[in-house]
Amino acid sequence: MRLQHVFLLLGLVFLFSCADVMEPTGDPVSMSISPSSASISKGQTKRFTVLAYDNKGNFVDVNPTWSVQNNLGIISSSGIFFALLEAPGPFPKTEYITATYQNLSSTVPIIIKLAPLGIYTETYPELHYDRCPLSETNDHEAVIMLAWDDGTAACNLTPSYGYGEYTEGTRGLKIDITGTGHAGVAIKYAVFSNCPAGFPGGIYDNLGRDLSAYSNGKITFDIKCETANDFYIKVEENDGIPADDYERLFFSQILGIAPDNQWHHCEILLNNVTPSLANDLQNISVPFGLHGWGAPSIPITVYVDNILWVPAD
Repeated sequence: MRLQHVFLLLGLVFLFSCADVMEPTGDPVSMSISPSSASISKGQTKRFTVLAYDNKGNFVDVNPTWSVQNNLGIISSSGIFFALLEAPGPFPKTEYITATYQNLSSTVPIIIKLAPLGIYTETYPELHYDRCPLSETNDHEAVIMLAWDDGTAACNLTPSYGYGEYTEGTRGLKIDITGTGHAGVAIKYAVFSNCPAGFPGGIYDNLGRDLSAYSNGKITFDIKCETANDFYIKVEENDGIPADDYERLFFSQILGIAPDNQWHHCEILLNNVTPSLANDLQNISVPFGLHGWGAPSIPITVYVDNILWVPAD
């Protein structure tokens, strides 16, 4: 028994001699932010964390105060930064994130890039259907989808589900145009006035938006036409001068092929459109329109989805 006690005592001495003794941490003397830099698009988030150490190099858990310098975004108390969609351009721009604790502070840059502008898409939702919103108020700026006609044609819009290889969600748009005259759909920027919440009709005026930051980018969309007729794609300025608008027959002038009842991913380079539009993207009222105008455009049945204005890389 005595020999066993000796071995036990020796073991305890060995364990205590080899064990690390945890020392209490002191006040932090240095602090940094991780990551030390970042790059995100408008509307995205990025998490930042603080690394603080005492004078012996021990990590110190701190709860800093976060702030931003240029108001291009907001940051939460836990260090999550959100790049505001409404932040003014031109882009890219640099925001600075600062963490402060006691007498210590650290600042890092974050590059804010221009994000794709969703015209009709589930990934970048911005569209409010006309006659459908439930909470609009007087003088409300909105993005609306408007089916229009000249009285001798008609345009009918219906959701379409699970129909195409390019869809990023389950919903797209089906456009049926019939008759002998002029009809189509316009996704446009507008200001509503003198109409109640959930307006069943309402008065609106066209509104021009500054999209000049996309001048070196492109318009992209996915589209399929079931009928054998061609149709027009349009981008419209808010100046009332038709010659300033971009308007092309989709198959013959944009793709250079005949209607083929196949899905196409289309890209229109904004610096290749009419010179007046390329130089005046700061006043766009219709970022995407599609219409038929007698022969060779009516009747048509078109499916469209994922309409985006995409900035240059």
